[in-house]
Amino acid sequence: MISMNCLMNGGMSEREQRVCDVIKNSQNGIRFNALKNETGLHQEILTRIIRRNTERCGISNNLGKYEIHTTYCCP
Repeated sequence: MISMNCLMNGGMSEREQRVCDVIKNSQNGIRFNALKNETGLHQEILTRIIRRNTERCGISNNLGKYEIHTTYCCP
């Protein structure tokens, strides 16, 4: 769970954290549908989370698979 201090200082919500964790823990990237199934989020919500956190998390889409290339702001 993310601390309130982290959230108040521009940190991620629990859903954003979960999405980043799933992407980060995937071995060779993860496709959108697999990410949607793994997180249980609606596709529109998931799309917004990915868009918002592309720079902060270092999320990139390489050949249809999402990957993270940096660490994110909140552990």
